[in-house]
Amino acid sequence: MRHMRLALLILAALVCALPATPAVADVRIEMERLDRGLVAATAPNGVFLSWRLLGAEVTGSGSRGMVGPDFRVYRDGRPIATVTDSTNYLDPTGTATSRYSVAPIAHGREAVRALRFALGVNRFITYRSANPPTASPRWARPTPMPPTT
Repeated sequence: MRHMRLALLILAALVCALPATPAVADVRIEMERLDRGLVAATAPNGVFLSWRLLGAEVTGSGSRGMVGPDFRVYRDGRPIATVTDSTNYLDPTGTATSRYSVAPIAHGREAVRALRFALGVNRFITYRSANPPTASPRWARPTPMPPTT
């Protein structure tokens, strides 16, 4: 019985000596090197702009998703809007010849602007497939349909 009390006393002392903070793993996330990815498209009611929130800019999360900096939107080199809760903007007075850029605003200071995006520029990339022309995945082959009645 005496040995049991001594063992419990030692165990209690060890538990009290443990740090009160939880263990934190050293997690390093490898991220791609992406740019702002600004794109623009004409819409019936103006020009729609969209861009990326970069991983290093995320400051938390809210009811609408990730939270980050505000953004200043430029058209033809002049500021036209400050976006505070999104990574897209509809420019109601934009045209097909407008050129756009965006810049994050962190701690009241504007950072480097994204490369300008001009509408009407061919943004398609053509590449050749490495597969021979006769190759086709199984899911791409036509499937006979049952007759309709």
